[in-house]
Order: sequence, then C-alpha cells, then structure tokens
Amino acid sequence: MKRLLVLVVALSTIGLGTVSTAQAQGAGRPGVTATEIKVGGLSSPMSVLNVPYADGFDGVNAYFDIINKKGGVYGKKLKLVAQLDDLGSPSGNIRAARSLVEEKKVFAVMPVMTNSFAGSAYLASKNVPTFGLNIDAGWCGTSTEHRAIEDAIAAGKYDELCNRSTLFGEKGSFICFSCGQIAPAYIALQKGAKRAALFTYTHSSSAACAEGTRAGFKQYGIDLVYEDTSLEFGFSDVSADVQALKDKKVDFVSTCMDFGGAFK
Repeated sequence: MKRLLVLVVALSTIGLGTVSTAQAQGAGRPGVTATEIKVGGLSSPMSVLNVPYADGFDGVNAYFDIINKKGGVYGKKLKLVAQLDDLGSPSGNIRAARSLVEEKKVFAVMPVMTNSFAGSAYLASKNVPTFGLNIDAGWCGTSTEHRAIEDAIAAGKYDELCNRSTLFGEKGSFICFSCGQIAPAYIALQKGAKRAALFTYTHSSSAACAEGTRAGFKQYGIDLVYEDTSLEFGFSDVSADVQALKDKKVDFVSTCMDFGGAFK
C-alpha cells in the first residue's frame, strides 16, 4: 500500500506539479483532460512463468478508487484505460509500450508487470512517467550504464544516478544485482547449512541475480558446491541436477527463478 502511495504522489508531481498554475492543471500533456488522467499498464500472461503478473492491474484499480474518492489528483480522476498483454516477450513488451503512448495516448504507464522490460528505452525517450515491478536493469539505463553504477559502488562511490529519470521501480530504479545478496546466505546460516547449490535461468536478470547470490555466499562463508545456470523457462527434467545435489552433499538450495521454476 505504501509503495502505491509513493507512485501516486510521483504521478501527481511529474508533469502536473510544476511551476505555474496552468502547468499544474496538466495543460498540453498527453492523457490529461479537464477531468481525468489516463494511465495504461502492461503485463506478461500467467502462462509465461506461472506468475499472476496481471493481478497488478487489480491493485492499481483498487488504489485509484481510493485516491479518486478523495478527490483525485488536482481534482482529476485517475483512470486505468488500457491493460495490455506483452506476451512475455521483449518484442511484445516494446509493442505494448508503444501502443500505450501512440495509440492509447496515456499520460503514464502503470503498472509494468513483466520479467523483461525491453520497452524501457522507448518510454524513457518519450519522458513517460512509468511505474512497476523492477527486476530488470532497464529501469535504470542500458546494461552498460547499469553495470557502470555497480562498478562505482564496488569502488566505494555512491553518487552515480540512473539515466532514465522518469522510470520508477517499486524497489527503486536501481538494483545492484552484482552486490552480495544477504538473504540466501543469511537463511543458510540460520539453518546451519554449509554446502549450497544455485539454480538460474539463462535470462539476463536471472544471471545477474546469480552473480549477487554467489557474492553473498562467498562473503558469509557458505560453500557454493554446485550450479546449474543453463535452465530455460518451462524446463521439466532436473533428474541430473537432483543426483548432483546428492553427490555433492548439498544442504541448501538457492534459485534465481520464478515460483514455477523454483518449486520444481
């Protein structure tokens, strides 16, 4: 709930809460009329990763109802006018993002509920306020730009900023994927585990998560004795991996996958 409140506050600030009264009324902004602010969202279908991404639309509608009952934003009602399916693919994500801006004429994109935010560069180039689930480096910038910030952090510098200033992930626009991840190592230590295994997809965000998980295990003294980073979405046969876990005497398993993959 608090995260959605932050999104709505930001929505009212970007483009609407500017210097003059005329600007504050949203004059000349796409998707802003005398009575409403048009917002559109996009998500991947549940069939892609067995994750109910589309539930994000229900959350946005529910919170918009709360805001609208309190008078809206500058007297304008927030309205979710489009709920697009990106088919769970990078090309589909780009098409959906373009459709929201060029066809649906929205002021902002919310929510973005997808595992691959390929449309991020387009939305940033159009300065479209965008809010959603951040599991992709695209919320901050290109992969090269994102990595440069990670490298700066590793060098003890914390003054770098994301280039895509109109994109807002629910965990912030920047996630340090390569930084040591505390949670897996902490849980392993709490359980007295010493020998860990790691499973990931080949997808870039999954691979980046693996990098941080490895760093966390190393930092907290957990031996990573087995990895399988070759898994594809929808995999079914893990018999070889199971045998390897037994052979390596693994006592803790960490994954960088969706629920469907992790629970197999």
